[in-house]
Amino acid sequence: MKKTLFFLFLVVGLIGTSCRKNDDIITGGPDPVIYVQTQLMGVINDENGIGLEGVGLRWGQQLTTTDENGFYTFSSAAADREGTILQITANGYFDLTKTVVPIPNGRTWTEAMLTPKVLSGSVQASAGGTVTISGASVTLPAGGIVGSGNVPYTGAVQVYATWLDPTGAHTLARMPGNLTAINTNNESGSLATYGMIGVELESPSGAPLQIAAGAEARIELTIPDAVLSSAPATIPLWHFDVVKGKWLEDGFAEKVGNQYVGTVSHFSFWNCDVFFENVTLSGRVVNLNGAPIIGIRVRATMVNSNPSISASASAWTNDKGEFSGKVPAGETLLIEVLDQCDNVVFSQEIGPLNVDLDMGDLVVDLSDKAIAVTGTLVDCDDNPVSDGYIKIQVEGKTVLLPTAADGTVDAVVSTCDADELTATGYDVANLKVSPSQTYTITGLNEVALGTLAACDVLEEYIHYTLDGVSTLATDPGAGIQGNFLTINGGNNSQDSTYYYMTLDQILPGTYNPTTLSALSFDSGSGIYYFGSCQGCMDMQVTLTTVGNIGEPIIGTFTGTLNGNPGNPMVVPLTGSFKVIRDN
Repeated sequence: MKKTLFFLFLVVGLIGTSCRKNDDIITGGPDPVIYVQTQLMGVINDENGIGLEGVGLRWGQQLTTTDENGFYTFSSAAADREGTILQITANGYFDLTKTVVPIPNGRTWTEAMLTPKVLSGSVQASAGGTVTISGASVTLPAGGIVGSGNVPYTGAVQVYATWLDPTGAHTLARMPGNLTAINTNNESGSLATYGMIGVELESPSGAPLQIAAGAEARIELTIPDAVLSSAPATIPLWHFDVVKGKWLEDGFAEKVGNQYVGTVSHFSFWNCDVFFENVTLSGRVVNLNGAPIIGIRVRATMVNSNPSISASASAWTNDKGEFSGKVPAGETLLIEVLDQCDNVVFSQEIGPLNVDLDMGDLVVDLSDKAIAVTGTLVDCDDNPVSDGYIKIQVEGKTVLLPTAADGTVDAVVSTCDADELTATGYDVANLKVSPSQTYTITGLNEVALGTLAACDVLEEYIHYTLDGVSTLATDPGAGIQGNFLTINGGNNSQDSTYYYMTLDQILPGTYNPTTLSALSFDSGSGIYYFGSCQGCMDMQVTLTTVGNIGEPIIGTFTGTLNGNPGNPMVVPLTGSFKVIRDN
C-alpha cells in the first residue's frame, strides 16, 4: 500500500461560486469577514471508526450532543466563509477542535475521530524527565512547570500524549483544525505534515499544568520509513491555535536520524510541516445518469512535487455530490474517486494549479456497485420528519442520509458487492426511531425504502424546566471516572438546548453538584434561557439508581442557577434523568 502524507482537503461547498448578494460582509479590519448561512451536521467516531454517543459539541453559540450513531446536527446559522470552529469533547478522550469551511446556503458535513486520553507516564516537576510513547517522546525541563496563575509546581506531572502518524489512515480525522496555516510572514496557506504530537500535562488531582515562561520542553517525532527520504533536514514547527482554528508557525525542528527534534515553549498540538500557498479545488461526483453520489471518497495526491513529497488527502461528497477544498498551489494533482471498497473508479491528473478550479461533474461508472435509494421518514401521525435522517448500513459501511423538508431521501449509495442493505429512520426532534428494515438488492440499480415510521421511543432522556421553559434533552451520555460522575445531553439543533452536570459522588443519595449548566429555547417568544453554577450550593441532585456500565443512572434535580445577562440573576431549574452509563 502506498504511504502518503496529508495536506488540506475538506468536504465543503462551492466556495468560489456563491453569490455575494446572499452573504453578510463585516468590515473594519484589513480583510472583510464574509458570513454565509449553512447547516452543520456529521458524525463523530471513536478510535475504531464507530459512531460515539454522548459527545458534546459547540459551534458558535449552539450546543448539542451526538446520538447513538455518533450523528449530530446544528440549525442553520451564519458562519465565516473561510472557516469556523467546531469544539468536540467527550469523557476519556482528548478534546478536539475542527475548522469547518461552510457550504453557503446548504448543508455542511463534517466527520471527526476522537483519540483516547490515556496516561503516558509521570515525572517529578522538580527533576524533569522524559516520557516515551509509540512514535514520539517528550522531555520536560527540571523546575520548569507551573500551575494555575503561573504558580511554580514541584509535584508529580502526569503526561498524556498522542502521536499522529503522517502516513496513518485516520490522521486527518483525528487531528485538530484542517491544516490551514499562517506562517511567520502572516501568509495563509496549507500544510503537508510529517507528524504531529498532542500533549496535556496534569497534576494527580487533574489540575492542568503548563511549561513555565522562559522554559522549554523537547519533543522528538519519528519519521516513518515511507517518507524518510523526502523529509527535509530542517522543517518548520507549528502549534494549533484553538481560537483561530489554524496552525501557527513557531520555531523549527531538525532531522536527526529518523526523527524530528525540536523545542517548544508550551503544550497543545505541535506539527512538523511543509507550507504551501492555497487554491480552491471543487467539483461534483455523479453517476452515468447524472445523479449525485453521496458519501463517496475523493482523493487528491501531489505528483512531481518539489521537494519530492508524496502528499495526499481525501474528502467525502455531501448530499448533492459536491466536494471542494484548499489544495497546494503550483502543484500537479492526481484526482481519484474511490468506492466504498476503496476501488478507484475515476482518475484524472490536473494542474499545476495557480488559480481556483471547478472540475464540474466527475462521471463515474459504478455499474452494479451502487444503488439509488429513495424513501420517506414520517412520525406516528404520518407527518414528514424534516429534522431527521435515515441510516443505511451496507457491506459493513454506514451512510447517513439527512431528510429533506418533506421527509424524503434520494441518493446514490456505493454498495460494492453487497446483497442486502439495512435502513433505520431517526426523528431527531422527537427522540423516536423506526424499526430497522432489511432490503435485498442483488441485481438492482435502485431500491425504494417506502415509508419508515419513527414511532419507538428512545430509552434515555433528560427532562428539565428552566425558568418555566420545559425541555427534553436528547441523546444523553453518562460516565464515571474515579469518584466523578458526568451527565450531559442536548436536544435538536433548532432548539439549541443543552444540559451538562458533574458530581463528585457516585452512590445513591442527595448532593450538591460540582458544576451544572442548562440551556433552553422558548420558541414562542424566541428567547434563550441559560443558567450555570460552580460549587452549586443552591442546587440539589438526588441519585436514586447508579447502574453499572450499560445500565441506567436515574435521578432528579431541583434548585436555582445563576442566569446570564437579559435573564433574571437567579433562575429556577427542576428535572429528572434516566441515562445509560457509557463508562
